[in-house]
Amino acid sequence: MGEENADQLHFLATVYIAIPICVFGIMGNCLSMIVWKKINSKRSDSGKSAGVYLMVLAVIDSGLLVFFLLTESLPQLYPHMMHDVYFIYFHAYVGFPFFFFFIVASIWMVVCVTINRFIAVVYPHRARQVNSTKITYTTIAATLIFSFIINIPHFFNFQLQRSNSTQSSFIYSEIKTYYGKSRSAEYYDFWAHCMVLVLVPWFTIFTLNVAIIHKLITKKKLQVNKKGESKRERQTTIILLVITISFLVFLLWQCLTQCFWMLGYGKDLKHVWFNVESAYAFARLGVVLNSSVNFILYCLTGTMFRKEMYKVFMKCSAGNYEKLESSSSTTRSISSSAASQSLSYVANNIKQDNGEVVT
Repeated sequence: MGEENADQLHFLATVYIAIPICVFGIMGNCLSMIVWKKINSKRSDSGKSAGVYLMVLAVIDSGLLVFFLLTESLPQLYPHMMHDVYFIYFHAYVGFPFFFFFIVASIWMVVCVTINRFIAVVYPHRARQVNSTKITYTTIAATLIFSFIINIPHFFNFQLQRSNSTQSSFIYSEIKTYYGKSRSAEYYDFWAHCMVLVLVPWFTIFTLNVAIIHKLITKKKLQVNKKGESKRERQTTIILLVITISFLVFLLWQCLTQCFWMLGYGKDLKHVWFNVESAYAFARLGVVLNSSVNFILYCLTGTMFRKEMYKVFMKCSAGNYEKLESSSSTTRSISSSAASQSLSYVANNIKQDNGEVVT
């Protein structure tokens, strides 16, 4: 009974709650990329690094949400897919490992964002050199390569199993490989992935945020130049602080629950293990929420983001209005032409009926 309830909670979390959040998050991330691209087009090369990081983070978060839908929500919604040979191959060799790739890439990209703000706030004289466009793209490439390499073991967790159910048909299922069932896989998932790849960046981000906030509090006066660059930098810093703090909250919630689940805490006691499984079913939403909420945080904390988003909407609305007006004017001209031709035809018929000669 407890297992059935845990499965129902898992279905509720991954289907009814996660799907709307993922869809909203993907749309929000796409819009965020457009807005940050517009903002970056107005900045000098030395001020583009934060926007570039946030655009890449939006792409990574969107990938995470898509793969969560494909690997978690879709099998829950259509259980028969876990016996489809093509879906099993996709899940084992693409979906499962790349979902974890996007998780690690998202976490460490937030680390890059935090380091970027730490340098801009604490060491502003070095920011132009250290946060240059070249170094920014190099750091992003190195982070993505690192995230892929460190997730290579996940490509060997599952394999396809084929069993003979009748003389003429087979049943396909996904099972763990020899490595996936080994202690090495457990140690890797717990120590390397959970402890090192999650907790280390968590403490790094927390420490750097404390340093940034301390610097902002103790700083007496911000020097505002004619172009207002310092004001824009301050807004960017506030946005990134809110993003990283929300990241710390969501990740801590998910990580602590996952640690209890992976350690099998309370497995000997059914009611305790049920509570752990129930908490883990919803705690996994922490990753989904973290990848979906950035657009809302941009709108709430960033004046420049809201203004630029408003301009994007107005431009799209103006473009649609011009197309509509052009279409309406074309329709009106066609209608007027057709009406004049109809009136001319009626007048000619009347003249013919009266015996007049029509020229």
